[in-house]
Amino acid sequence: MQDFYSIKLNKIWGHFRHESWPFLLICLYLFFEYVRPQSIYPVIDVVPYSRIILILLMLGVYLSDKYPRPKNPLNLQFSIFIGVILLSSMFAYSTAMSLDNIELIFSWYLIYFLIIKVVNNEKRFFIFLLLYFLFNFKMSQHGFISWATNGFSFRTWGATGAPGWFHNSGEFGIEMCIFIPLLICFMASIRKNINNLRYAILIIVLITALGSIVASSSRGAVLGLAAMGIYAILKSKLSIKVVLAISLISIVSIYFMPAEFIQRFIEMGEDKSSVSRLTYWKAGIDMLKDNPVFGIGYNNWMLYYEKYYAIGGRVQLPHNVFIQAASELGLAGLFGFVLMIIYSLIINMRTRKISILNSNNFIYWMSHGFDIALVGMLTSGFFVTVLYYPFFWIYISFVVALNNVATKDNVVAEVA
Repeated sequence: MQDFYSIKLNKIWGHFRHESWPFLLICLYLFFEYVRPQSIYPVIDVVPYSRIILILLMLGVYLSDKYPRPKNPLNLQFSIFIGVILLSSMFAYSTAMSLDNIELIFSWYLIYFLIIKVVNNEKRFFIFLLLYFLFNFKMSQHGFISWATNGFSFRTWGATGAPGWFHNSGEFGIEMCIFIPLLICFMASIRKNINNLRYAILIIVLITALGSIVASSSRGAVLGLAAMGIYAILKSKLSIKVVLAISLISIVSIYFMPAEFIQRFIEMGEDKSSVSRLTYWKAGIDMLKDNPVFGIGYNNWMLYYEKYYAIGGRVQLPHNVFIQAASELGLAGLFGFVLMIIYSLIINMRTRKISILNSNNFIYWMSHGFDIALVGMLTSGFFVTVLYYPFFWIYISFVVALNNVATKDNVVAEVA
């Protein structure tokens, strides 16, 4: 692994090109899901690439005995959550509306199991994570450059990411909130192995991601960044280095933050956007009170809100992942979602303990990174409707895959 920790690209590429084709396919799937070249270049949008890749991947994984499913509490919890969605759809205000989009959540369920099956050793995890960073950098450099060419000025809708899941400034901001702590912890894990030039390149990548948070003009993303900073300080037990680093990032971010953006924070709670969100949240709580067990139904918000709350006015989504879960899936769905959040933190803690026993610096730091990323994701997601977006589902796939790698290493160490 030393060549990997040193990011010797020729060694990593040499290993990658001899990898199994299911692993190559899962990497290709991540590319089409996060970069969306078929949307950027419509001329190549001739076939459903992601769907074809998933079909081939399923054939490769489920027809082989080389990819056993790792045991993990999140497997059962995710399965129960899917069961809640099915029951919610069955008792929905409009079952037809639920079934119309049921394929989406099942696709994340399938992808979760494919990732944890295929990304099953440290080298694969390292490569998969590097590709995830690369695809995020594709978005962050675009967001940063577009902001810079605009004179670092404020734009109402802000910078956006790749077409699809990240083609909105709020969703783009959430992705950057996940990307940043993972990248920082990755840099910390390999600092002793990497040369100064490669480390400087990673710092530049980090700067583009931090700049993209401001460029997104998303208050939720900035709050997510602040929450991550506070959580990181608490996790480090007030480490001087961490406090100074986060203080520096905060000062620079505020310095470059346009005056109009700062004004939006001053007006928070009273401006039109805030008032609208509070209206949606209140409606969501009312929906939960009226439909406490399974909610109004999976994917039913727009139809239900238009019928009982909009009264000819504008129809908007709830702009809050917890309100979305509670209103559409009831207490059963909300409890299931929160339980998965809690267990992801527990799994990261278990991973960290194993990594300490095995003196694996990479796995140790990445388990911290996933903890901090969760805080940023949920804080920024408190203001955006993203429950059925890839953020959380890809996140728990990484968490379980990392735990699986750590557990395997521990078994090998015990045998040795």
